[in-house]
Amino acid sequence: MGKSQPRFNLPLPFILLLASSLGCIGITIGFLEIGYTIIFQNLYYIPIVLACFFYLRKGFLFSCILSLIYFSLMIIYTRDMNIALEAGIRVIIFVGVAGVVTYLSEVIRKSQDNLNRVSSFQEKIIENASVWVMAVDINGIVHLWNTAAELISGYQKEEVLGEKTIWKSMHPDPDIKKKVTQTVRNAIMSDEELKYFETPIQAKNGDQRIISWNIKELPEIEDEDKKYLAIGIDITEKVESRRELKKSRERWAEIFSKSLNPIALYQAVDDGADFVFTDINPALERVEKLPKEEVVGRKITEIFPGAREVGLLDILKRVYKTGNPEHPEPSFYKDDRIEGWRNNMIYQLSTGELVATYEDVTDRVRAEALIKEKHDYLESLISIANVPILTWNTSLEVTRINHACEALIGRPYEEVLGKTLMTFAPADHADRIMELLQSTVTGKRLENVEMDVAKKDGTIRSVLWSTATLFSRDEKPVAVIAQGRDITEEKRLSQENEAALAQIQKNMAQLAILNDEMRNPLTIIMGHVEMNMDEEQTQFIFEQIQRIDDIVTNLDIRWMKSEKVLNAMRKYYHLQVPGTEMREETSMKTG
Repeated sequence: MGKSQPRFNLPLPFILLLASSLGCIGITIGFLEIGYTIIFQNLYYIPIVLACFFYLRKGFLFSCILSLIYFSLMIIYTRDMNIALEAGIRVIIFVGVAGVVTYLSEVIRKSQDNLNRVSSFQEKIIENASVWVMAVDINGIVHLWNTAAELISGYQKEEVLGEKTIWKSMHPDPDIKKKVTQTVRNAIMSDEELKYFETPIQAKNGDQRIISWNIKELPEIEDEDKKYLAIGIDITEKVESRRELKKSRERWAEIFSKSLNPIALYQAVDDGADFVFTDINPALERVEKLPKEEVVGRKITEIFPGAREVGLLDILKRVYKTGNPEHPEPSFYKDDRIEGWRNNMIYQLSTGELVATYEDVTDRVRAEALIKEKHDYLESLISIANVPILTWNTSLEVTRINHACEALIGRPYEEVLGKTLMTFAPADHADRIMELLQSTVTGKRLENVEMDVAKKDGTIRSVLWSTATLFSRDEKPVAVIAQGRDITEEKRLSQENEAALAQIQKNMAQLAILNDEMRNPLTIIMGHVEMNMDEEQTQFIFEQIQRIDDIVTNLDIRWMKSEKVLNAMRKYYHLQVPGTEMREETSMKTG
């Protein structure tokens, strides 16, 4: 294959200019050769106009050169001064025409450029506008579709321009499509601009959007159908915000009306020196027994004259000035109409209004006062109780002791607070006491369990303890309370009584043995007297022996009574008297 030949693509104006210029020169030479010097000159206007129109100042220079060529040809071929003069005048006319055409062309070019710039600027504005801009004709065919329209709808220009079926995709619901079509048609028929017309659309990805439309007829262009400019604003978020705001207002209205606590709205007057009721809820009407129409529009100092004394007016002033909400402690309010404890919460709305919601806590305050009174009473009872009382936590740390317990352990309250209970346990009983104490924090209850206590001075006290475990609401042990009874002296007296009873028991046993030993010799003596003595002596001795036996019998009776007393004492005092077994054996022998 051979090499391809280069191709020259010359613009049409240049070709026309070149052809007309060469044609004029050729015709001039031809006419001058045959002796004609007129008519053909007018042909020069063609290349002059073409040059100045298309090439402006370069064309003007070209026209001047072409005029000089004409003038030179006229001088060379005619050599006539008159003709030369006419040719000179013609050249001046050519240059003048070239100048005028150049000027007008520049004006036209500048106007066109300005128009193009304006048009380009307008196109950029439309293209980059944040609102949906489109143009449609009377048949619904789309002729303009900007970037915002692409972003909102999801449809690209290539899919939309020249089409009218796009509306079916964006309005799949036939009812919505019918409504939109009818509304737009009515606006077109009445030649009215359609403003703020809200319609839902379905984007290409399925999202539902809400668009607010302004539709206006564009100026008519000859031989073209009517076109309409539609500007749409995506108000989906705005509509959602309106809906949420409406819901919020409805919720507020419902809360306001159904709240069990009184709520009042105030508007500042006199530069915040006083406040006027703007609204109250039914709860306030019910609690204060005041109808709404008698409250709204009146000052708080009129409705509640005690507001200044109780400090409520000062709180309203501070919240109004600072904007910071306040929740003061419950205060006692009293006037000629009502009295009671009020728990107020005051805050400021964005509108500048103040909201005061409060609760009648009279019953609660009185109940708390009663509880405190009972608590103080119980604390006093515990403090002055003559039995030791103490409490400890699950770590076996002391949390409370009374005066009697202080005396028992020989330590003041401040010294033992937070200390472990094992601080007071004797070393030789520590393991047993630890086991018992740990059982209490698991919920085990102790009843009169003896646990010794070591005083600060080293002495040991014997104490019977009874405990109770305190539980939280979730049934977990939190503390233990214990009450003690010091039995040290009781144990000492019991030991002394046991020793005394043991001695008595021993003496009685010896007495029983003595009785037996006395009866045996008397029996022998009685037998001997009967055999060896006369009746009178025998009767005398027998009487004396009988007296001795009566004495021994009385001793036996008294011994038996004493035995009963001893048994009763052993049963009552739980005494174990040594030697009891020996006496029982002796009684069996005597019996």
